[in-house]
Amino acid sequence: MFLARLRMLKNWWRQIESSRWESFKAGSVLIFGVLLIVCMHWWFFRSLSYISSVPAIGNLLMKKLIEIAFLSAFSLVALSAMVTSLSTHFGSRDLELLLSCPIHERRVFFFKAVEAMIHASWMIMLVVIPFLSVIRSLKGLNWGFLFLAFLLFLPFVVSSSSIGIA
Repeated sequence: MFLARLRMLKNWWRQIESSRWESFKAGSVLIFGVLLIVCMHWWFFRSLSYISSVPAIGNLLMKKLIEIAFLSAFSLVALSAMVTSLSTHFGSRDLELLLSCPIHERRVFFFKAVEAMIHASWMIMLVVIPFLSVIRSLKGLNWGFLFLAFLLFLPFVVSSSSIGIA
C-alpha cells in the first residue's frame, strides 16, 4: 500500500512538473509574440513616418508602398494557401475517415478549404495589424478605419486563398 501511494505521488509530481513546463513554454511564446508585434509596430512607424515626411512626393510614396504591401500580402496568402491545401486536402490523416462517412465530398472540400485558408493567412494578419495601426496614426484616422480594414480583410483573404487552393 505504501509503494502504491509513493508511485501515485511520484506520478502526480511528474504531472505538475510537465504542466509547469508547458505553462512556461506557452508564456514564453506569448511574450515573444507580443514583443515581435511591438517591434514591428515601432519599425513600421519609423519607416512610414520617414517616407511620409519626404517633401512633395511623400504621400505618393506612401500610397505606392501600401499598394505594394497589399499586393505582396495577396500573393503570399495565395502561395501559402497553395502549399497548405496540399497537406490539408491530400496529406490529412482524417481524410479517409471523412470520405467514408455519409458527408458529401463538397462539404468535406469546403471545410478543408476553410482550414487551409486559416492556416495560410494567420501570419499575414499578425503583420497587417501593426501596419494598419501605424497608417491610422500617421494619417490621423479614427478607429473606424481599423474596424473597416479588418472587415475588408476577410474577403481579401478568401479571394487570395481561393486562387491558391484552386
